[in-house]
Amino acid sequence: QERWLRYIKSETLRMSKLVNELLYIAKSDANEIKMDMNEFDISNTVSRICLIFESLVFEANRELATDISPHLKFFGDEDRIKQLVTILLDNATKYSLINSVISVSLFKNNQGKIKICISNKCEDLSEDNVSKLFDRFYRVDTSRNSGTGGNGLGLNIAQNIAEAHNGNIQVHYNYGMIS
Repeated sequence: QERWLRYIKSETLRMSKLVNELLYIAKSDANEIKMDMNEFDISNTVSRICLIFESLVFEANRELATDISPHLKFFGDEDRIKQLVTILLDNATKYSLINSVISVSLFKNNQGKIKICISNKCEDLSEDNVSKLFDRFYRVDTSRNSGTGGNGLGLNIAQNIAEAHNGNIQVHYNYGMIS
């Protein structure tokens, strides 16, 4: 009975997450997402998220390396930026190769724009797979299992958040390294 209760709890949490993600997408499509735009220290925000993920990454037999420029100020919705970074780190943790390094960098480029880059080694991907990563419900065939717990909505939500902040999100894949 205890095993069944754990399973029911696990499935309830999974379904709750899916419903919340679908609601977010529906509201985003209808332009009903309210952003609480303020200036905040994005360096501290990203650092705190990385601290939370450190133990998760370690338990997944991976390593987390960070290079975060200090005291970068950003005008946006801090909670949505947290959600975006969490989605990207969660994907990197789930889909990176075992015993590999997940790197997180945050910096201001030469044009004065803040950039965040999360990179990891992954299984080989075709150009077709890479071009569809931000599509709703898209999952790379080999990752379609219950072990990862994904549903193909996270990267689409991350893209919506980036665009809502007048930014963009891109994927770069080169010889087993994805950023």
